[in-house]
Amino acid sequence: MARVGFWTDDEYCLYVNAVEGSTLWMILADRSDSEDEDEWVEYAAIFSPLTAKWARLGYVKLMRGVDWPIDLRGEVVPDEEIESVLADPLTWKYSEDGQEQVCIILGDVNIVDSL
Repeated sequence: MARVGFWTDDEYCLYVNAVEGSTLWMILADRSDSEDEDEWVEYAAIFSPLTAKWARLGYVKLMRGVDWPIDLRGEVVPDEEIESVLADPLTWKYSEDGQEQVCIILGDVNIVDSL
């Protein structure tokens, strides 16, 4: 993934996945360009603090739920739970339909206007 403008590759990947309402494991698959979960581990350590930072700034929100699409049918992860949700390794693992998943969506603060 090539760097776009003023964003790092990781920031751009996170932004694109938020626009798409992707599950967290999809971010790792996109960034690693791999379906191998073993390759995702290093990226979870990068995206967890970045996602938490962007959530605090209002750029993104986390949603969780079982019914797809989660970004429309799930519930917002409360601010006080974001750190613990992102710290849980299971949050970043591939999940089958019917299991709780966490996805990322754009927040209330427009990141482009803020930069």
